[in-house]
Amino acid sequence: MSREGIKKYTLVVPQKLFEEVQELAQEEHTTVVDIIKQSLKLRLLAARLAKSSEADLLIREGGVERILVI
Repeated sequence: MSREGIKKYTLVVPQKLFEEVQELAQEEHTTVVDIIKQSLKLRLLAARLAKSSEADLLIREGGVERILVI
């Protein structure tokens, strides 16, 4: 991937949050940067869905559904 069209951003996060992201990256055999990119994409999707009156973002855990409100 070329550097053209790429933006660099310094991200400051609490140590505990970084450790959780780092642990997830290790478990999934990926990088912290990839986890952060995936998280940003998911957040953008959630924002788009929140603007639609015809869409909800659901989380189902243990048979219980919750609507995620942004």
